[in-house]
Amino acid sequence: GGFKYFYQPGDEQALAIGENHPNIQLKARAGSGKTRTLVNRAIFLQNHCGIPANQILILAFNKK
Repeated sequence: GGFKYFYQPGDEQALAIGENHPNIQLKARAGSGKTRTLVNRAIFLQNHCGIPANQILILAFNKK
C-alpha cells in the first residue's frame, strides 16, 4: 500500500516526503508545516527505504 500520512500534506510537502534523494532542504515561511513534513519524511525513510532511525538526522532552525 501507499504511505499513510499523519496529516494531509500539500502537494509540495508530499513531494518532499517521498523524495528519492537521501538529503533534502526545506525553506518555507513560519507555520507552513516544515516540521510535520520532516517528521513524516523520517517515517517514510524508515518504513519504505529501510533506513534505521539512528541514521536519520533532522535539523530545524529559524533566524530569530
